[in-house]
Amino acid sequence: MRRENCADLARQTVLASLVYLAIDARDRLSAVRAIWANNAVASARGNRLVLRVEGQGRWVIRQTLIAIINMLGACGMPRVWQS
Repeated sequence: MRRENCADLARQTVLASLVYLAIDARDRLSAVRAIWANNAVASARGNRLVLRVEGQGRWVIRQTLIAIINMLGACGMPRVWQS
């Protein structure tokens, strides 16, 4: 993630965050890092995994989050993403 673009709304950068709270959060960090392209950062501490994804469009963000949410074993995608 390029730091100079983190809050650069003039270039229409999209930013999404995901928080995973579970006993195995720290163990999942390396698997999460293996999924994303070059548009995310993640950290884990205790039972909390925090992921931030940045991109120039919502499609890239969505695809990255879908892959990570599926890997984490969530109950499914948010309803608005199911179309």
